[in-house]
Amino acid sequence: MQKSEVQTDNPQERPCCSLSWLCGIIDADGCFNFDIINTKKEKRIKPRIFVLTNTDYSLIKEVVNIMNKYGFAHYVSRRKSANENHSTRYDVIVVGYKRCKRILPYLIPHLRGKSDQAVLMLELVNQRIADVAKYGHSRVGGYTDEQMQLIGCVKQLNERGPSSLKHGILRD
Repeated sequence: MQKSEVQTDNPQERPCCSLSWLCGIIDADGCFNFDIINTKKEKRIKPRIFVLTNTDYSLIKEVVNIMNKYGFAHYVSRRKSANENHSTRYDVIVVGYKRCKRILPYLIPHLRGKSDQAVLMLELVNQRIADVAKYGHSRVGGYTDEQMQLIGCVKQLNERGPSSLKHGILRD
């Protein structure tokens, strides 16, 4: 067998394994939440996925490599501590409806501990994107009771951790 014919089966090079690894990181250290911005005119809500917050830059680089490999839009923030005894902290974050809509379908099948939060966030994201398509940007500031309930359920799940709360309760 020639060298070019040798096939290795490196699990880390398989796409499903890198997504599973990334979701393991998100399950352990990530967070699904919403930024709520109240202005005098309206309330604006942005979905936010904290993929990883860590001081280990090599871990951050690995997460960024996977995000780039799949074309997931993200940004990395760097926060230097005021305390010289503390390390610099890095956050890998996905913010916004379109960006969250792009990444969530890839994450949901691989998440274990935070799958409920991801499913609820995707439901809200899909509703908001449909609202903008239907009503235009003037509708962006208005949120339905169901959408506010989805946000509340994600918040409740984040406070409790894994629980018996399932996203199906919204359809009673």
